[in-house]
Amino acid sequence: MATTDAPVPDMAMTATIHQHLARRDLLPVEHYLDAGYSSAELIVAAREQHQINLITPLRTDNSVQARTRNGYDRTAVTIDWDRRQVIEATIHQAVTVTGLCRAGYRGIEKVHLEHIVSAVAVDLIRLDAWWNGRPLNRKRTSRLARLEPALTA
Repeated sequence: MATTDAPVPDMAMTATIHQHLARRDLLPVEHYLDAGYSSAELIVAAREQHQINLITPLRTDNSVQARTRNGYDRTAVTIDWDRRQVIEATIHQAVTVTGLCRAGYRGIEKVHLEHIVSAVAVDLIRLDAWWNGRPLNRKRTSRLARLEPALTA
């Protein structure tokens, strides 16, 4: 996890994160990212430098290859949507449980610590659910949908 100033684009941190993980001998085989962290260059660099498969949605391809239909464009790549849903569910859980959208502290060191604590909290919640046999992917039912059986009875 890396905490930066707001103007730093997410994509700028992917290689830095991989370097930090490599120093600690903690590189994953697969690294799941949202679209803000992806580019074709990063996917290739992660594979060549660290043998990491980046699993991420790709950005819209406005390249010459895509326009002229020469070479490979983003349609040549498949996306595992089931895994993407897991990633988005994890992000949603982190936001709802820990309020991760807004930092509660000032200063990059304190905000980074807040991010680490939030990640640990989500991990503990998920471990507790797994150990106790409670699924995390409960289907949410809107209030209107819950009223439907009462109206048809």
